[in-house]
Amino acid sequence: MKLNFYEHGKGKDTVVLLHSGGETALTENEFLRDKLSNQYKVISLDLRGHGKSPTDDLDDYFNKCANDVLETLDTLNIKTFHIIGASIGALISIFIDLKNPDRIQSIILFGITMKRTDDWMDLCKEDDDRLLEIVEMDEVIEHMNNIHEGDWKHLLTHEIGKDWYPFEQTRKLENIHVPTLICIGENAKHELASIHDIKNNENIHLAVIPFSGHLVSEIQPEIYSQIVMKFLSNIE
Repeated sequence: MKLNFYEHGKGKDTVVLLHSGGETALTENEFLRDKLSNQYKVISLDLRGHGKSPTDDLDDYFNKCANDVLETLDTLNIKTFHIIGASIGALISIFIDLKNPDRIQSIILFGITMKRTDDWMDLCKEDDDRLLEIVEMDEVIEHMNNIHEGDWKHLLTHEIGKDWYPFEQTRKLENIHVPTLICIGENAKHELASIHDIKNNENIHLAVIPFSGHLVSEIQPEIYSQIVMKFLSNIE
């Protein structure tokens, strides 16, 4: 499906921004988007089921999202691009690279776990229980109704209790061939614990963001944006 998108900036190279689960192209990465648009064409997308890209088709989600992004970029005649993904958006970025590596100039990822940790299912259970409480809060319902056109509650809860995380694909990052930056908040302990095997790949650069957790772009936007801009300038 073609996704809703927003375009900022007029640079020669294109940067594609993919938001995290439950967010939209307009509710996340605002600070980074403004920085990037001074030098790049920036395409921010509402992922499948989010924002103004509503759908009830959520099966095989990561594959379909990757195809959505590529289809949308094709309609814009964008052949090659840098891609920046947050959490769910980071996972989709990996799927895009696996499908069309020749189109990717670089990848910047944060909020991902590369390998299953011993306490993974316990962490998932805690997250699921917390999510089920959050989606029933009046202020959350009002906010989510305002930013999403589709059934956001089903979008966020339909995988609860399932072993949905695509570790088979995230493990393939160890052998990635394009310049890659992985940003991790120092408080995201399970993400830090999963990165040991990437150290031998000279294409991968790692940044640990102080005073931050899962979504580094929202917790430390200035530090994160500075690192992203430095990375992009070094690979040009």
